[in-house]
Amino acid sequence: MNAPHRKICISIQTYSDNREILFRFHDVDKELIDFFNSFDKVFFSFHNCSEAYQTRMLQHSFFKELKNVEIITYTSIPYPQTFLKTLLQCWREGFEYLLFFQDDVFTYRPGNLSELAHILKTADYNFLSLETNHEDLHLGQDRTISKYGDTIMYKATSKDYSARGMYACDDGAYAGALEFLMGKVYSHGYFQCKNICDAENFMNDFVTNNPIERYCTNYRSFKRYNIVGQNTWNKYNDIRELNTRFYTSYSLTNT
Repeated sequence: MNAPHRKICISIQTYSDNREILFRFHDVDKELIDFFNSFDKVFFSFHNCSEAYQTRMLQHSFFKELKNVEIITYTSIPYPQTFLKTLLQCWREGFEYLLFFQDDVFTYRPGNLSELAHILKTADYNFLSLETNHEDLHLGQDRTISKYGDTIMYKATSKDYSARGMYACDDGAYAGALEFLMGKVYSHGYFQCKNICDAENFMNDFVTNNPIERYCTNYRSFKRYNIVGQNTWNKYNDIRELNTRFYTSYSLTNT
């Protein structure tokens, strides 16, 4: 069953003053920029960033090439509270669906992203992972929900993720109906957490105990690359992988 085109926005946030290498890679991830531009609006928020750093980051071509971006600044409040404020702003502006990305997410062996965008705009779903494919979850073709061109959406739940040793739900890239997100995914306790790590663990526990729809497609369209921040145990390999993908030679020492 297909639904009419709906109003969709994107939320992406960065934090602190030491993540410029991500913007260098975003500048060259043209597939990601084109994908973002196929939707109605991008909310990009800076969390606990200095004014000088924010001004410098906004000079990157990534921001200049986005067609409809709104910059938000958050200071002195925990990440979960910033996300609540963004969700409420999306709701007030009449958006029906949200695409969620962290600042360290890039395209990853994507299929046809214009086909994916079409499915996101028209298909019947509430919550769809953009980092997981059907093979990760061992799903068969009997789980097919929607298809457009070569892109297929599969029916799955958070239980399928748990069964494969993954988080029932996490902060990986996703597309979700705002009403579903605010009613089924993010509980009051999530927004009371003090940081993103605690919030992600809270979400996983909450969804494990309250299973939800969590569809996937036949592509791993996007991937998080943890090259800055707390969980950087594989950062040098991730930097090499990004440099290979985008024909660049960036490092943590030349940003």
